[in-house]
Amino acid sequence: MKPNTRVVLFQFRSNEKAKKQEVASFVRTGGLSEKELYVCDVLSQTPSVEHLRKMTGIILGGSPLHITSCPFRAELMRVLKYARCRGIPMLGVCFGAQFMADIWGGHVEVLSKDGEHGTCPVRLESDMWRE
Repeated sequence: MKPNTRVVLFQFRSNEKAKKQEVASFVRTGGLSEKELYVCDVLSQTPSVEHLRKMTGIILGGSPLHITSCPFRAELMRVLKYARCRGIPMLGVCFGAQFMADIWGGHVEVLSKDGEHGTCPVRLESDMWRE
């Protein structure tokens, strides 16, 4: 990572082991040090634009939640829209990708009553996200 890299991970997990694994995965695959990744536990902490102070990137992690049952949904939407206006890069993984798609006009649907796991194709239909 480049100098002064600071990434906020908005995390949506209640299982402590899964939380630690997710953090370790983003640290390892992102080439980050532990001090370059700040975790905001969205299940217990209201997201705010203050979480973006001095941040150079955002990750929205995975979750067993459905996007409509996300705690602090409206607050997180405001934070992401603020970040988008300021050109802060964002990466949504699993739940995070679905959440981002939903707030920017994409279509997210439940494919199975047992939950979704694995991969699925994603298709960009317009350049509207580049506003």
